[in-house]
Amino acid sequence: MTDPAIGSDSDPEPGRNAASPTDSRGPSHPPYVRSPIITTAARTTAPFVMTYGWYLVLYGAHVPGGGFQGGVVIGATVVLLGLAFGLQPTREWLDDRVVTGGAFVGFGLFGALGAGSIAAGGATLEVFVFPIPVTIVVEIVEVAIGLIVGGMVSGLFLVIGAGVREPVRESGDRA
Repeated sequence: MTDPAIGSDSDPEPGRNAASPTDSRGPSHPPYVRSPIITTAARTTAPFVMTYGWYLVLYGAHVPGGGFQGGVVIGATVVLLGLAFGLQPTREWLDDRVVTGGAFVGFGLFGALGAGSIAAGGATLEVFVFPIPVTIVVEIVEVAIGLIVGGMVSGLFLVIGAGVREPVRESGDRA
């Protein structure tokens, strides 16, 4: 058995991958090689970084920008795992429905708070019209923002990382 990166005696150009840049199968890419140092560092730090992201989201009721900053840290944790372990294993571990579901829950919470404040006789997102303490309403807003931003950062990384595939015509040629 020969390594396709090295080639064989029957290859017209030894040292080239089976799919050349002009081949109909597309450009060839070297295989992803995991570094034990990077994977160990990512495996060790990811839970702490994710916890810190949620801390920022929940602490956002006390400082400006907490939900957004926490959402970016949560999304950056997914990017860290994707860069350390590869995009496909990360996509298998983190289902697309989780990422989009989190963003939609955030949009739903945000929209419900906006519509609820209007229905209660206040302005859009006026937190003082609800019969619950203001700090709880603000924390719900921060969680909604964190879910939206974290979902968008993670989703964009996973979608952009997957790349764009050219449509193939029925004849087998690229469009």
